[in-house]
Amino acid sequence: MQVPLITRRTLATMLAVAALAAGCGTTPPRIDTYTEIPVGAVTTYWRKSSGSYGTTDGPVVWTFGLVKWGEQTLEEHESKQAGTQLYTPGSRALVAVLNPAGQLVQSFDPPMGYRMPLVLGSQWTSKHNVTLYPSGRVVPVDVDWKVEAWENVKVPAGTFRAFRVSATNSLGETETLWTAPELGLGIVKRHTVRPASHPQGEGVLHGEMVSRTFPP
Repeated sequence: MQVPLITRRTLATMLAVAALAAGCGTTPPRIDTYTEIPVGAVTTYWRKSSGSYGTTDGPVVWTFGLVKWGEQTLEEHESKQAGTQLYTPGSRALVAVLNPAGQLVQSFDPPMGYRMPLVLGSQWTSKHNVTLYPSGRVVPVDVDWKVEAWENVKVPAGTFRAFRVSATNSLGETETLWTAPELGLGIVKRHTVRPASHPQGEGVLHGEMVSRTFPP
């Protein structure tokens, strides 16, 4: 997972060129894995949320790192505003969510994420046991996924060529995500809705990428 120093210096330029090329291309790519980004990379989103997602209308800053989780090395995306999310390397499947105080909120068995390779038109269903730590409940969750489009998505950070993916789970939560794994971006834009019947309660979350910076 360590990125060579020469890659650290040139990665921002490479990704900018890749973003431009992706925006100009017409053939949907096949994505087998996420492009690695350097430890210390910072991505900022504008988040607007309510209900069970918490009331927020402002920037949320995520810093990328690596962390040991038991015997695994996981990707760590840490935010002072929103907490920490832990992912498997490469496929970036969600393992656990912690609150800003560092307390476990949720964990996923198996980890929840896209089925690789990611290609236009693919559909699949994943099954997970989700542990909700505040209540101590373990909830079985099925998620129906579909890669609906490969299109331009405009956010404050710019215009990106991205896959649009829909996800609907058995708890009634629906989500639309725009993702660009070839640029190391799990989320360019997202919109998520939880119904009142959801175990965590009703809520809405909308996020758009504002900026991304890399360490020197």
